Amino acid sequence: MVFIASNTANAACERDAGQTLRRLDRRLPQPLYVQLREALVRRLSRGEFVPGGAFPTQRELVEQYGVSSITARRVLDDLTRDGLIERRNGVGTFVRALAPPKRLTLLILAYQEPPRRQIASAFGELVGGIAEVAWEVGAAMSLAYVRQPDAFARWLDEARESRSVDGVLVRAAGDVSAGELDLLEHARIPYVLVRRRVPGRQAACALVDDRGAVRLATMHLLELGHRRIGFAASTQSTVQFHERLEGYAEALAAAGIAHEAELIVRAPDFSPESGEAAALTLLKRGARALVMGSDSMAIGAYEAAAKCGLAIPRDVSITGVADIPEAQVLRPALTTARTSYVELGARAARLLIRAIDAEWRGERPLPEADVLEPTLVIRESTDRPPRVRA
Repeated sequence: MVFIASNTANAACERDAGQTLRRLDRRLPQPLYVQLREALVRRLSRGEFVPGGAFPTQRELVEQYGVSSITARRVLDDLTRDGLIERRNGVGTFVRALAPPKRLTLLILAYQEPPRRQIASAFGELVGGIAEVAWEVGAAMSLAYVRQPDAFARWLDEARESRSVDGVLVRAAGDVSAGELDLLEHARIPYVLVRRRVPGRQAACALVDDRGAVRLATMHLLELGHRRIGFAASTQSTVQFHERLEGYAEALAAAGIAHEAELIVRAPDFSPESGEAAALTLLKRGARALVMGSDSMAIGAYEAAAKCGLAIPRDVSITGVADIPEAQVLRPALTTARTSYVELGARAARLLIRAIDAEWRGERPLPEADVLEPTLVIRESTDRPPRVRA
């Protein structure tokens, strides 16, 4: 939960050192109950009240702030309704031990989206994983889109001022810049980057071991006997591209094979169209085994193989990364390094829940990174090369 107090309220309610009375300014246009509410919210945000501990009673608020019992009761009703405090009959009023029901927002940086239409199943699985965790903890979930780069700061400011969001999951098709990370930190809204990190910076993020995923796929082809293996991935995220390229190069190096520049293709995005174009280039250069940076690109590689008159896996072996539902219904079914988007969404949501609860307790823990390890799913799209089969 993020609390915001206006500058007016800061001036309106001051604590005199060594005194019990806290003064509200009756000259301001703000009603006293608004001033009192903001003063108490500010004290909660500073950690003056321990979660689960006692909170001032109606009588104590009247004595401390010099307000009427009607004003004190109205403020307590508001704080109770907002889930900040709880009343126990015959016992007293207490600060909630855990954050109130949470409001999670998956924020899409839409201005980074590629021009080509992407396969939607991966995004749907990501949302499903987040929604599953939200349902488990009784949190609300929403989607928001930022369509212009300069709108990112405005969205964060509005979310902070309106207190409409308790935590943000940030999904970017490209890289998250250091400047965008600074905006998130300045907003002081708990956040988690989804499948993105900012090199050289600490940030809460849910990641996939992309390097390990491509390494697994490449090693599988090497174990089958392939030696001329092509690699293609999107450069929309340069960080992700280089991590996947490292996995490809590491697997080849372990087998004593130097990677060739002509067998590496940089695609503009992860669409099937980009995958088809990249695969056509690699096949024309003599590659007969392909490591595609995503399953959607691998779908395009199937089209490329058909155009070249090559059968899968008799003439060419193809692997992907992700294991989206479409990978299983391709014919032949796709061998892929599984990096579940459902699990990624669930892990990102759990990270964010922990960050929101920590913020509620007044803590500022070090940012966590949860890395999902890939597993290889071997299906029918890979086989030994013809010379090895013979």
